[in-house]
Amino acid sequence: MTYKIIIGDSVRNIEENSQRASFATKIIMHPRYHDDFKENDIALVKLSNRATLSRHIRTICLPPVANSSAYNDSLIPGSQGFVSGWGATQVLNPGEMADAENSTSTVLKSAQFQIQDIELCRNSTDYHFNESVNFCAGSDKHGVGPCTGDSGGPFVMKMSQGGASKWVAVGLVSWGEGCGIYGRYTFYTKLAPYVGWIDQHTSSRKD
Repeated sequence: MTYKIIIGDSVRNIEENSQRASFATKIIMHPRYHDDFKENDIALVKLSNRATLSRHIRTICLPPVANSSAYNDSLIPGSQGFVSGWGATQVLNPGEMADAENSTSTVLKSAQFQIQDIELCRNSTDYHFNESVNFCAGSDKHGVGPCTGDSGGPFVMKMSQGGASKWVAVGLVSWGEGCGIYGRYTFYTKLAPYVGWIDQHTSSRKD
């Protein structure tokens, strides 16, 4: 199967001057990915051509290594971050599927979410929750939350790195039970525990 990847896109049904097409030449799943437990839910995609950075195509920083003071301070309950994606735009109860007209968003959307307490995260899901590799976050507004189609999208925060304030991806959308329901939370893969693994596969010495 060939995967086409569009970067620099913000409106899905319009071919914008800012967007560029590429293809996935290699997909590297984490060797310890466990679907039943939702652990190690992370993969890398190698593009067929190098992305040229522009006003619409940017990189984002990876987080400090796990257990550093900067990293631990970023994930305390109450901290705020942003998630973006083209996922379903419908409030859904657990197990429900989005209507065809609401299954994806035409425009790239984003919203702000608050990181929650570990015990609240653990008690609010029927799935296995491992705080060493996962965190959860939610909104205080009903009808706002990542949904089907947003999986893999980044949870980004402003952090201080090297004396400068930078946008950092601290997590990836992993799973949720329902969409946009007040009191239900979205669960994320923490990125910091995987920075070493990412570095191993993104070195210029790797194929």
